[in-house]
Amino acid sequence: MGIGEPVTVAEASFLFAPTETYRNTPIREVYETGKTLRRELHLDSYPDDYSIVGEFRADGMTDYIACPLHFLNGEIHAVSWNTRRPGGFRDADIASLERVTAPLARLAEVCALRRVAENLLNTYVGERSGSQILAGNIRPGDTEIIEAAIWLSDLREFTILADTVSGTEPIATLNSRFNCLVPAIFDHGGAVLKFIGDGLLAVFQTGAGRNHAQVSEAAVQATIDACREMAKLNEERHAAGAPPLSFGLALNFGQIHYGNISAADLLDFTAIGPAVNLAARMEAIAAENGRDIVVSSEIQAELNIETESLGDFSVKGFAERVAIYAVLDNLLDQSP
Repeated sequence: MGIGEPVTVAEASFLFAPTETYRNTPIREVYETGKTLRRELHLDSYPDDYSIVGEFRADGMTDYIACPLHFLNGEIHAVSWNTRRPGGFRDADIASLERVTAPLARLAEVCALRRVAENLLNTYVGERSGSQILAGNIRPGDTEIIEAAIWLSDLREFTILADTVSGTEPIATLNSRFNCLVPAIFDHGGAVLKFIGDGLLAVFQTGAGRNHAQVSEAAVQATIDACREMAKLNEERHAAGAPPLSFGLALNFGQIHYGNISAADLLDFTAIGPAVNLAARMEAIAAENGRDIVVSSEIQAELNIETESLGDFSVKGFAERVAIYAVLDNLLDQSP
């Protein structure tokens, strides 16, 4: 990175730690020893004992220093510096770097703690909920009204499946099925709000340049992608002698209340409202009529694909009958 160029931020997963590439880095040595490491690259007497040191020297660097950052919890992290200055770092340069190491460690620890909190929250409650919690929206009743396409799905006949297998197989089955759905939702700009047993609640929110029609189309395209992945999974299950999996899904569009629902000191981020309730009723109607994927008229009206009308249904909790449409199997089976 040259002077005036923007900072590039990158990260490596935990899978990087056991690799030979990581073991052959000076940063690993700093982590393990807690000591400063220096390589005066302008001197021929310093060997290229780490591959990255040789790369720095080939790039014209004249000096390299990696310093430990001691966190208050005992962890050791590191910061590295290099220069192209002829003769490398001067004594005054090194003294300046040493002076900033301690305050930099405190700043890095604060950033690391926030990053860990953000990753944990995103992992357990989803990115949208995680950002709300980090923003301090943690009081009972902290909610907002959003417009979104609502995805509500569940695994068909999972109760029967769970009763006929043993050990951790039901969990493995759920995980494999969710791995077909969740990436498809993310790829089309959706947010997973909650896993509900074998069910899944997600939203595709309007705003940020996406309107009613665009989020409806995004939800359907995510559905098509998920069905393709489920088909691949079922091929693998067939080869292993396992029964195929199927899921039911209802897509609706409307306003929902999104935020904190609470009892005593327990908070839960969730989405509620008639639009969510209707999606749940629609999924049940789909199962009763032997269909897997259904959409409401609010979704169907915005689509450029052919659907089949299942008719108007009397739905508990809704005064007017509700029109429900099935997405045709030939659309769900289309090739990428």
